[in-house]
Parts: sequence; C-alpha cells; structure tokens
Amino acid sequence: MSGISELYAFSADPIIPVQYLALESVQISVGLLGAIVGGIFIAIFAAFVLKQDPGREDETELRAIAAYVSEGARTFLKTEYAYLTAFVLVMSLLFGVLFGVLEITLLGPAVTNNATDLPTERLDFLSGLFLVVSILLGAFLSALAGWIGMDVATKSNIRTTHACREGLGTGLSVAFKSGAVMGLSVTCMSLAGLIILYAAFSTQNHPWTYISGFGFGASSIALFARVGGGVYTKAADVGADLVGKYENNIPEDDKRNPAVIADNVGDNVGDVAGMGADLFESYSGSIIAACTLAAVYLDLNASDAAVGSYANCSSTGPERCIYGIPALGKFYNEDRTLFEYAFYYCPPAYEAVDASLKFVPTVSSALSTAENAVSSDFYSCQDYGMNGQYAFSLYALPFWIAGVGILSSIVGIYVVREKDLSEMSEKEREEVENRDELEQLEVLLGKTRDGITVAAILSLLLTLVVTYILFYGTTGNYEWRMWGCMLIGLIAGIFIGLFTEYCTSYSYSPTISISEASETGPATVIIQGLGVGMISCAVPTLILVVAILGAEACADVYGISIAAVGMLSTLGVTLATDAYGPVADNAGGIAEMAPTVEEHVRDRTDALDALGNTTAATGKGFAIGSAVLTSVGLITAFMEEAGLTADGGTIDLKGPAVISGLLLGAMLPYLFGALTMLSVGQSAMAIIFQVRLQFYEAKVEYENGPNENWWEEFAPEEWATHNGNKDRVAFDWYRDCIAIATSSALREMILPGAIAIFFPLIVGFLLGSAALGGLLIGALTSGFMLAVMMANAGGAWDNAKKYVEKGLLGEGKGKKTIYHDAVVTGDTVGDPFKDTSGPSLNILIKLMSIMSLVLAPIFYIIYGTETSPFVGSSNGTAAWVGPVIGLIVIVILVIIVVAVQSSNNKYYKDFKDKVNKAMEEASRTAAAASAGDVELTETASTETKEGEKETETTE
Repeated sequence: MSGISELYAFSADPIIPVQYLALESVQISVGLLGAIVGGIFIAIFAAFVLKQDPGREDETELRAIAAYVSEGARTFLKTEYAYLTAFVLVMSLLFGVLFGVLEITLLGPAVTNNATDLPTERLDFLSGLFLVVSILLGAFLSALAGWIGMDVATKSNIRTTHACREGLGTGLSVAFKSGAVMGLSVTCMSLAGLIILYAAFSTQNHPWTYISGFGFGASSIALFARVGGGVYTKAADVGADLVGKYENNIPEDDKRNPAVIADNVGDNVGDVAGMGADLFESYSGSIIAACTLAAVYLDLNASDAAVGSYANCSSTGPERCIYGIPALGKFYNEDRTLFEYAFYYCPPAYEAVDASLKFVPTVSSALSTAENAVSSDFYSCQDYGMNGQYAFSLYALPFWIAGVGILSSIVGIYVVREKDLSEMSEKEREEVENRDELEQLEVLLGKTRDGITVAAILSLLLTLVVTYILFYGTTGNYEWRMWGCMLIGLIAGIFIGLFTEYCTSYSYSPTISISEASETGPATVIIQGLGVGMISCAVPTLILVVAILGAEACADVYGISIAAVGMLSTLGVTLATDAYGPVADNAGGIAEMAPTVEEHVRDRTDALDALGNTTAATGKGFAIGSAVLTSVGLITAFMEEAGLTADGGTIDLKGPAVISGLLLGAMLPYLFGALTMLSVGQSAMAIIFQVRLQFYEAKVEYENGPNENWWEEFAPEEWATHNGNKDRVAFDWYRDCIAIATSSALREMILPGAIAIFFPLIVGFLLGSAALGGLLIGALTSGFMLAVMMANAGGAWDNAKKYVEKGLLGEGKGKKTIYHDAVVTGDTVGDPFKDTSGPSLNILIKLMSIMSLVLAPIFYIIYGTETSPFVGSSNGTAAWVGPVIGLIVIVILVIIVVAVQSSNNKYYKDFKDKVNKAMEEASRTAAAASAGDVELTETASTETKEGEKETETTE
C-alpha cells in the first residue's frame, strides 16, 4: 500500500508571502482596482450618451413621447422601491433579531467559549447587527444599479433615434454605451459592496456568515424587480397588442394606442432594471459561494491519515491546530486507502509568521469522537499542511477574477462598433446598401460577438496571471486548475449564449420552422414553439453538466463556484448586449410614433431592434446558465454550514424526507411560473378593458363631428384640446394605462414573492435541513429546465413573428394576412414566457439557495447532523421546536395568500365595474347626442316647410 508522502511533496512558498496574502487589503486589491476603474467608465459612458442630441428643437412631439416613457419608468420604480424598502426593512429586522437571540442563547462566544466544550461557535458578538447591515447594503446597491441603468436607458432611446440620422454606426454606439452603463453598474456596485463588507467584518471570526446577507438583500430586490417588472411589461404589451393589433388593426407602436407608452416603459423596468437586478444577484452570489466554501474548515481527529504528517502536539486543550478545507477535495494514494486534504488551514503556523494576525477558524462540525479519544499529538503542528500557505489565496481569487473581468469588459465594450456610411469607402458603402435584413442582422450580431470574444480572451489571459501569482508552487499545480475552472465557466457561458441565439434568431431553422407552421394556423405555431422550447433544454444541460464535472475535477466544489465567477467575469459587456435591446426597441417605437422621423431612420432603428431582440434572448440564456452554477456553489455552502456533510449528516437520497424535499422542489418552479403567468393574464385584462374604454370614449367624442377621417388623423395632442377642453394634456391619453400597469404589477408580485421566501422556511423548519437540501436541488433541476424552455420558446415565437412581418416567409404572407395573425398569437403567448415567468425562475432558485445559506446556523441548531424530521438534534434541541416554527410559518403564509388574493379579486372586480359604468355613461352620452341631432334635423325640416308655405301664401 503506497503512502501519501510518496505521492505528494510539501508545497513551495507562495509568490506573495503569507503574512501579506493574509491581509484583507491584499485579497481585495485587484477587485477594488477593477471597481474603481469601472466606476470611472460608468461616468464616461453615461456622459457620452447624455451629451448626444435628443432630437431637433422643432421635434416637440418626439421629445414629448420620450419624456412620457422616462417619466413612466421613474414612476414605476419609485413606487416599487417604496414597497421593497418596507419589505427589506421588515425582513432584515426579523433576521437580525433572530440571529441576536441565537447569539446570546446558543451560538455566540459568551455561550460556547468553554474549555470543556467542543468548538461550536458560529456567531460573533453583534452578529444580528452585522447581518442587518449586509442585507440593507445588498438591497440598496442592487436598487441603485437598477435605477442608474434604467435612467440612462430611458434617456438614451430618443438619442439613439436621432443618432440613426447620422448612420447605423452612431446609433449602435449610443445604444450600446447606454447598455454598458447598466453592465458596469451591476458589476462594480456588487463588487464594491462585497469589498466594503469583507473589509468591515474581517476582524470577526465568521465574516462570510453575515456577508451572505448581502446576497439575500440583492435577491429580494431581484425577485420583485423581475416579477413586478415582468408583469408590468407583458401586461402592457399583451393589452396593447390584443386591442390595438387584433381589434383595431393598428401598428404595434402607434401613438393612438393608450397602452403604447406603458409598453415602452415596461421594456425598461423589465429588461433593464429587472435583468440588472437578476445578474447583480448572480454576480455577488458566485463570489459569496466561493468565499464561504473557502471559509468552511473541518476538524481533524487522530484517525485521519493527514494528522500524523503535520501534527506534532506537545500540549492539550480544546483549540485545534490543523483543519482540512473540504471544498477543495482530497488527494488519494493509488489504492484510495489514504488521503490528504488538498488544502489545510493551520492557525499556529500563520501566527508564527506574524503574531499580530488573528486566525480563528469557522468550525462546521464537532469532532466525531469523544474528547479523550483524540490523540495528544493533535493540538499543535510544525507545518502548514498540504497547500496551507495558500489558504488565503482562496479568498483573493474571486475578487481578483472579478477585477480583471471588469477591466476586460471595458475593452470589449469599445470593440462593439459599426462604421457609418460617411466613414466607408465607396465599395464598402455599396456592399452595405445591398445587404438584405438577414445579412444586416448577422453583421451586427458579429459586432457584439467580437466584443464578448475580445473581453473573454483578455480576461482569460489576465486570470492566468492572477492564478500564477496566487497559486504557483502549490502541490497539484493549482495555478492551472483554478485557471481551468475559470476557462470552463467562461466557455460554458459563451456556448449557452450562442446556442440560445441559434434557437431564437430568425436566421436559423428553429425559428423559421415556427414561421412556416403559420401556414396551418395558430395551433401549429403554438405546438411548434413548445417543441422548439422543450428540445432547446438538451444542449444547455449538456454544457452545464460538462462544466460542473470539469470544474469539480479541477478543484472540487470550490472549482464549481470559480467556474460561476468565471462565467460572470465579463458580465460588464455581456449585460451591455442585453440592456442594449430595450433601448433599441424604444428607439424604434419612438421613431414609429413621431411623424418627423424619416423612413431611412426607421429602417436603421428596425435593424438595431432586430439585433436587440436576439441579444435579449441570448442574455436570458446566459442568466439562466450562470444561475445554475451560482446555485450549485450556494447549495454546497449551505450543506457545509448546516452540518449536512459531517459524519452522520450525509444526505441519503432514498430517505423519505429528502425525496419529499426533491418532489416539493421540482414542483415549486411550476407553481411559481403558473402564478406569474396568471398575474400577466389578470393585469393584461385590466389594460384591455381600459384601452377599449378610451377607444370607445374617443369614438363617442369624435364620431359625430365634421371630420369623417378622425380616426386616421387622431393624435393625443389634438385630443387634449378637442372641443375647447382645457382640463386635459396629451399625457392623459396614456396616464391611466401606466397607472393600471403599475398598480397591477405591484399587486401581482406579492404572492409569487411570498411563496419563494416562505417555502424554504417551511420545509427547513418542518422537515429538516436534509429535506431543505432536497428542495433546493429539486428546484434547481426543475427550474433550470422550465426556465430554458420558456425563455427559448418565447424568444423563438417573437422572432418568428418578425420573420413573417419582414416578408421573409414569401410573397403575400406578410403583415395583415392569416399567416401574420397565426404568429402574432404565438408571440402573445410567448411574451410572458420569455419576459416574466422564465427569467423569474433564475431568481427563485438563487433566492432560496442564498436564504438557506443565511439561515444555515439556525437549521444546524435545530437539527444538527440529523437528516430525519421530527427528531431534534444532538445539540439538545427538542424534537418539537422545528415543526412548531414550521407550522407558524405556514399559518403566516396562508394569511398572506388569502389576504392578497382577496384584495386582488376585489380590485379587479371594482375596476371592471368602473369600466362598465364608464362605458354605459359614454353610451348614454352618444345616444343623447344622436337624439339631439335628430331633433335638430326635424326642427330644421319643419322650419323649411313653414318657410315654403309662407312663400306660397305671399305669392
């Protein structure tokens, strides 16, 4: 039997000496540099966008429309953030009090600092306050990043429209730079928040227990921003389309439609602020997962093979001298009878380097043997253990990768550009003018791919330098292993994006097949779209499987978290390509509504809009893939912190509690998706009733007037002053739909949000930590498949409609045909798929994972390493405690569900009654007007006859 010492030698000294690498200022240095430089470029890009001309001075209508969109978006976010402020304050207060009580009674230093006890301390003094600060900071920075990105986006739409007068390249530059503001705001603020908290809590024994609260705060904003914004945008979109396109046969972006401004507002609050909050959560969650896993240390006992190698104990006592870091895995000998942990943590060795340093490990499990069974040769050691000198590099790595990723993204953003016609040679100009729409789309897609590719290559090269500095000299060549994890994550993200583009772009067969299905009606369009969505799950799943297995082979579960960090490292440019989409869409809508915009400008905005539709779908695929890798790291960290990886605490997949958790978790995404779909339906019905009402009132007001072509010439500006009315302004034509969309979205986001937050609590308290682990895994697998299916099916339906509208299906098969009607049906179904339910599932998965991680110390106290429900724990917690708390949470959830549902039902009933009364009143007004016309006609006729008689008499 070969021994460990024959296979693995002691590690060399790191390039950066241990006493310096142990300093938090060194660990966060590159990340801080990236955040500062990124902040500077946020200001540069925002200034570039805002200095562009917002249309000509005489284009008052163009400017007014853009102002309506900007004001509507601001109004929604202000109202939404008011709700979220109250929610975050309440949740942070509850968590803070809970942690404070546990610190005083069970887990704090005053209780566990006893020489006869095993080390079970998990919370520091003032732990509740630390958690509250983390939650509030995470929520604030996520909301701030969303506000900045949305504000710049709504101001750039008109500037993009005007820039397209100069050329397609100028329009692309303005729109993409506005998206870059969103991308860099998310990455820089997320990274800056984590750096601030790590620096502030570094003197504590368990900093990452509290910093995980930052992720929970960000998740709270993300959930409601995604659900609320998604309901808003699709309710307005569906309502505007059904009444406008179907019932009144007017174009998509027509200023006569009262819901058109709400539709454009929704693009910003859903796809800019919502997507930004989603990826803010993923970005911070990936770093939190990696650092939390690096901070989990495992007690070693005399039976471990590694103890004899590095421990030479001459003293006894409860303080441990050497710990394994399980997240990095183990090295085995040839017959797998002996092992060494790949990384160790040895506080006495670090103290020998610098006595001023304080290193007290986080203990994830008690010794599995009695105290008197531990060898006396355990409590001091002569060396670091395997790679122990590099333990602090594990904290530095996520920050350094994020920092170089921001720098690389900035370079990639500058690569995305297209020449204007004035900059081209005559041959190039002729080539551009001869392009058809598909060729133009491919060229623009190539520009965005260039930016992402350049950023990825540069990030890979810089990360190789980072891993060399941090890990060169490790046993096992971890400089290459860590770089391999980053490479795997980055490539996986790019491949998922490319495959999503293949499934949803009308340049490729999946979307074209949906368009061709319109020849047999809307039913086959729906069937074909669902089939495309379902089959599109296969390739992303295979990509993620390969990524997870590859990263695990390189650096175990810590490597999976680094793969997530790597996938998100170039988020600055990746998110820019996604946030660019709504800007281009709004620019096209404004161009369509404003009569002063020339036809060639509309053609250019249409080209940018087509690119935006594809990049938006690609961004959703990327967000889903990153959510899976991030969640794997968070779930693993939860299991470590909750004692589910210790002796006796391993999850048994055939255990009833675990199977129950898996089933509940697999069901939860479908329940959540159904609620969000139904929310869109309810809200859209309210918009439909309102639009019908306004159309009918306008008909009553204008129909009996002198202008028979009043509908073709109708304009909100003229409507405001019609018949000498002085109490209306043009914005009033759109105001009610914006207000209804806002109110409905905020109402409808409460129920799905409550289920997402309370369900893990119910399962964790009622059925135990193991069942909660099963719930998280079940929700991850089920939620990923459903999210991919919904996002890709919805994107394909949307672009199938555009394929038909551009006449690419064939002559006589474009707009205003039965083929177009069929694909519009598919697009209407796909809208909530791709913009509400599908994207929201990412946040459901991550929110439950991060919240479970935050509450892991509580579940550990209640259940310990037990994997069965209703049994309490070896820590002394009674068996009834967990179930009773779980039942209390169930009662609270039931009360919330009943109250919210009753309130919503009453709101929609009252609204319908109000609309019906308004319609009746308008009908009476119309009838009275008609009667007046008849009476006037009869009077005029009588007068005429009397005049004729008088004339005859005179004669």
